[in-house]
Amino acid sequence: MSQQRRNPNETPEERSDRLFKESVSNHATRSEKTAWARKQTNLEKYVTTKINPKEEEIRDLQAGLIGEYDVVNDMRKEMVESCIHPFDMLVVDGEYAVCRFCNKRMAKPVITDE
Repeated sequence: MSQQRRNPNETPEERSDRLFKESVSNHATRSEKTAWARKQTNLEKYVTTKINPKEEEIRDLQAGLIGEYDVVNDMRKEMVESCIHPFDMLVVDGEYAVCRFCNKRMAKPVITDE
């Protein structure tokens, strides 16, 4: 459990940093350090056994969705080409009406009340 802290080729700046880190880490007793190391090991083991398999499962599901998204994208492209500019997709923007589905801008017609 001992660590090699001193580098034989360390610069004065590296030595200063090492001494600072040693002074901070030496505030804990040996039993506190041992207990903390055990907790760290338990945490790593928990992540490895519980979290990582679920993350892999999520990645596999996301990889399977790529094909589905391609189909949706193709369907949307076809709909954009034949867009009818439905009423609920139109937004008035100054002198234009913009379709939120296909992003086409159309000049607002002049309407006279006769």
